[in-house]
Amino acid sequence: MARLITKNKKILITGSAGFMGANLSYCLVNSDNEIHIILRETSNIWRIKDIINRVNKHYCDLTNREKIRKIVSNIKPEIIFNLLAYEGYPF
Repeated sequence: MARLITKNKKILITGSAGFMGANLSYCLVNSDNEIHIILRETSNIWRIKDIINRVNKHYCDLTNREKIRKIVSNIKPEIIFNLLAYEGYPF
């Protein structure tokens, strides 16, 4: 996956604590890109605990439009992966 993306891009991932988002985050964290993730304060990060210190973390509930706009405006991502599943089911 990481080979398909041009190097030195700013990438934003929503849903990075979920199954698909965590797998994508693991693939991209070893690329030459700047990885940003959005987490809720209550997110269970067990899937990404090994890489959490290697990504840029932003805490926000995605229902807070103004805060999301501010985060995205500050990051200026070139690629966004929206893998959010609000209140997804772990089973």
